[in-house]
Amino acid sequence: MGRAARTWLRSVWAVFRKEAASELRLRYGLQTLFVFAASALMLVSFAVRGRQVEPGLHAALLWVVLLFSASSGLGRAFISEEDRGTVWILRLHAPASAVYVGKWLFTLALTLLLSTLSVGAYELLLGLSVRRLDLLALLLGLGSWGLSGVMTLLSALIARTSARGPLLAVLGLPVLIPVLLVGAHGTEQAIRGGGLAETSAALLALTGYAGAMFAASWALFDYVWQE
Repeated sequence: MGRAARTWLRSVWAVFRKEAASELRLRYGLQTLFVFAASALMLVSFAVRGRQVEPGLHAALLWVVLLFSASSGLGRAFISEEDRGTVWILRLHAPASAVYVGKWLFTLALTLLLSTLSVGAYELLLGLSVRRLDLLALLLGLGSWGLSGVMTLLSALIARTSARGPLLAVLGLPVLIPVLLVGAHGTEQAIRGGGLAETSAALLALTGYAGAMFAASWALFDYVWQE
């Protein structure tokens, strides 16, 4: 590995550590994320209590909780930098690609934590039994990858606008609808105990979506960051 690559990796790690330290100190994003997820799970639990719920409905409700919780709490990667006035420090001390990857990795870690806790809470509250936990974990991992890539880029796009909250929802939801539809379909098969053949289409679609979103974000971020 060359010196330039090592320097770039150190910059990515520095941005990731700064994000983690800032979030652990302020806890604004974490609180928003998990309060919204807990509220959505409680509402779903009360709505379907005592009813026989089909696996397809379970899968759709689970992904709706994940998607809307992520939309409310994952879009602050660059908004917080603008609020604190620290965006120029990042521009001076780290290349654009390292800033994007560092913040994307932290958003991905938050999304994976949200997915794991939400699925566990959903299983406890609604008595959901998933026959293929390995496939569900794979679906959630791929969905989190695509979702975090989109939310990180959108956060950079809207960071300097005045109506950040509404803009994030307006711009993000149409882009994330494919994740919701494909993820729910694959999760239904995992709940029913379907094999790799039944979920392969969903896995391939989520992999393609996540790869395309990350590549597009990587290509566009430099222009967004410098403007």
